[in-house]
Amino acid sequence: MKSAVITFSIYALIAIFGLIGWIKNISKLIDCDFEPSYKSEVLRIIGIPVAPMGAVIGYMDLIDVKKPENK
Repeated sequence: MKSAVITFSIYALIAIFGLIGWIKNISKLIDCDFEPSYKSEVLRIIGIPVAPMGAVIGYMDLIDVKKPENK
């Protein structure tokens, strides 16, 4: 019984961190600049339906991100 609780806890933590990474992937996709080259945009878009990939990519900082404009 005790090992079942531990196993469930580990699976639950993996699922929670995966869900957080997937949501971060979507958030970072919104912040992409969508200008050539489209490497990070393609990876982040593929990571939406392929959730395990999106969960990992969500924790990565890829190159193409909007830069704040200096005023």
